[in-house]
Amino acid sequence: CVSEYPFEAVAIIYDVSNRQSFWDVERWHALAMQANPNTKYCVVVGNKCDKPQRQVSVWEGKNVAKKLRAIYHETSAKDLVSGWELM
Repeated sequence: CVSEYPFEAVAIIYDVSNRQSFWDVERWHALAMQANPNTKYCVVVGNKCDKPQRQVSVWEGKNVAKKLRAIYHETSAKDLVSGWELM
């Protein structure tokens, strides 16, 4: 969802057990930057990191975040893992 109001930060969340959602990260980032070129902060979040059938590695997530000049975190609601606690 792209807001009609200016924003300074964007969070792009993908499912680590779904490679297609990961492939969409760069497109979502481009759409957010197009909607508001003055965005200052971006966080890429790998969700469902508790899943054993992981399709996207931590390295891949960190690599795309670095490419987008974003912060990278992983999270899991099931295991109550929050990337924000790691900061």
